[in-house]
Amino acid sequence: RTAVGIAYFISQYWLSGYLSSTGMPHSQLFLLLAVLAAAGFWVFDFTTTGLVVAIMTAVGGPALEVGLIHYTHQYSYLDPDFINIPLWIAPVYFFGAVANGSLVRSFRGEGGGTARKVCEVCNDSRVTLCPNCDGKGLYFSYAQRIDCSCCRGSGQVICRACFSELGVENSVEGVREFMKSRPD
Repeated sequence: RTAVGIAYFISQYWLSGYLSSTGMPHSQLFLLLAVLAAAGFWVFDFTTTGLVVAIMTAVGGPALEVGLIHYTHQYSYLDPDFINIPLWIAPVYFFGAVANGSLVRSFRGEGGGTARKVCEVCNDSRVTLCPNCDGKGLYFSYAQRIDCSCCRGSGQVICRACFSELGVENSVEGVREFMKSRPD
């Protein structure tokens, strides 16, 4: 599935250059590439995080190109629309982020690059309220304040639903190994 996503991106990238060279109006090219990018996102990712990253890439990639073109003068587009770039480049960046996310997930062994469901318990935060102290981090016993030993006073514990899906819920070492591979 990851290879298909990468091939889809390469096809979209090639198509953008080819159709631009045929003189296709940029508004039509933008619309076509946006539809292809949205369809690719729906098939290959469809996560909230993937959407946020793809949008940031669709904005940040062209912004970076504007800077490179303006300051380095190393390349330019033959037929730019806005600040020296064609607007149709944004959907290409959008799906490029999706394809790269799929590739990263496959390297991490997270489902071969396929999107997974968002955890219904914690919304993928990987933590839930501590059931021992009801998320307060402390409790009272015989009029004495006691820091919760289950959550070490944080009010949060790992989400067992997330880790049971990964098959490591009963392995402290398995949870630690998984969490080491995650960004902060």
